[in-house]
Amino acid sequence: MTENLKPGDYVPGKGYYHLCAFPKCADPPFFGRKNQRYHPDCKKRIDAERLADKRKKTKDENKIMEQNLGILEDFYPSSLGTVEIPSKELGLKGFDFNASARRIKTEKYGYVCYVVHGLAFRYIQKHDTIIIYKKDELHRI
Repeated sequence: MTENLKPGDYVPGKGYYHLCAFPKCADPPFFGRKNQRYHPDCKKRIDAERLADKRKKTKDENKIMEQNLGILEDFYPSSLGTVEIPSKELGLKGFDFNASARRIKTEKYGYVCYVVHGLAFRYIQKHDTIIIYKKDELHRI
């Protein structure tokens, strides 16, 4: 019956006749909505491939941020939001000061801090040191 149909033909009770647009589809002919381009399973696969391609673009940057977060977590007990830590020590552990971080100004004193997930740090250029805070501690500085 499907040999006489052209893509876009309507068959009552089945829907519109289509050829799946997914290149790796095993069985291209199917019936579906008028604007449907893929089998439901093929649609899931193509969405997963698109999402994987999108993640590749940020993978390296996220890896650096994850490494920086780990280093900040290691040094936080030494700082506890009050003690200055030489930035050279963080650099020796592999901390990348040029990595992405959200820049914010504190409300109380107007310090510039950089937030990496749940932790934040403030660079003190005069001493070449940093102070590490938990993100929710920033209201006090």
